[in-house]
Amino acid sequence: MVACLGFMYIIQINISATKGFAIRDLEKRISTSKLENEQLESKLAELQSMDNIASKVSMLGMVPVDRIDYYSSVSSSFALNE
Repeated sequence: MVACLGFMYIIQINISATKGFAIRDLEKRISTSKLENEQLESKLAELQSMDNIASKVSMLGMVPVDRIDYYSSVSSSFALNE
């Protein structure tokens, strides 16, 4: 009887230790994911900055627009060309 209880106790301790390792592993993954998320948010803010956008605009050879013309359809009906 005592041996059986001792064996059950060892099994329970083993299960608890295994769950503890799993929890520690998940906490490490959460920590790593949070750090990666912070780095990505920082990179996003850097890429969305006006200085970065202005440099990309000039690098692509874009120029300011003097006048904007919008297309407006006179008729709202369309035909299917078959």
